[in-house]
Amino acid sequence: MIRKYFVYLSSLLLFLLFLFNYSSIKGEYKNRVNLIEIKNNPKYKLQTFAAIANGDDTIKSIGHPIIGNLIQISKYIYSGEEPTSDTFFICLKEFGITTIVSVDGAKPDVETAKKHNIRYIHIPIGYDGFGEGAELSITRLTREVKGPIYFHCHHGVHRGPAAAAIASIVAGCYSNEQAIEILEKAGTSKEYPGLWSDVENFNVPSDSTVYLPELVEIADVGSFASQMASIDRAMDNIKLCRKSNWSTPAIHPDIVPERETIIVKEGFRELRRNLSNGYDEQLRSWLGEAEEYTDRIIIALKSGELTDAENNYYLLNHACTQCHKIYRN
Repeated sequence: MIRKYFVYLSSLLLFLLFLFNYSSIKGEYKNRVNLIEIKNNPKYKLQTFAAIANGDDTIKSIGHPIIGNLIQISKYIYSGEEPTSDTFFICLKEFGITTIVSVDGAKPDVETAKKHNIRYIHIPIGYDGFGEGAELSITRLTREVKGPIYFHCHHGVHRGPAAAAIASIVAGCYSNEQAIEILEKAGTSKEYPGLWSDVENFNVPSDSTVYLPELVEIADVGSFASQMASIDRAMDNIKLCRKSNWSTPAIHPDIVPERETIIVKEGFRELRRNLSNGYDEQLRSWLGEAEEYTDRIIIALKSGELTDAENNYYLLNHACTQCHKIYRN
């Protein structure tokens, strides 16, 4: 009886081991099949090898079937959307990418990158611009990192290309004026003037005594409370604009209502997207509602419908109040 039980248990363990190995092999096979299909596409071959072989510094969009919004900025600098799969990382490796730089607030997929022998560096920035710390970090990585670098944010349209533009200035590929063409090629929205301004006015640190921050795989993006504090500051600016009939306050000529509302909207979006599992679905839902109300305010301001802006501000304020009662107060 004991012998029969032992044989049965051994067979079961062997069967489970087979299933585990089959699943791993199947996943690896699927990745290889996907890559083979991509590589057999003549368009992919032409674009990939042209990009790698290109010795001059030119800005070009590369329509890639896996890497969305891919732009080659120079021989060694690329930008695009966030890597989301094994196949994505394999394609980056095919381009010779040795380092990925995320300027998004989300935690980078460091483990998958390591699996493909790619280094990850995390330098999160906001839609309102870089800040000196981020500019100095990009300066350091551009000077120290060898081999092709791939910059990304979430979709690879706004923050990622802007960071790649800064890197291209540090590398001596382009002047500030020429680097602006990178944002134009990427389709970076003029609704984020801080990104455009920072690229246009960036000065490469020349003093060797300037401290350049350590480069890290996963940066500390701050607590939920600190991120909400940044949103609150922009909300205070919106209140000032509202008191001036939704226009720039005379005593604060640097505050533009539409711009401040966009900062709040993107803040809610990023906060919801990066929300940890410790928070419930109610908070996620309310953050989504707040993002929607701010989006409506932006549309109303663009069309000059100040009554609609006022109505949606009321809804936004109400949503914030009910959320604060549970999660902050």
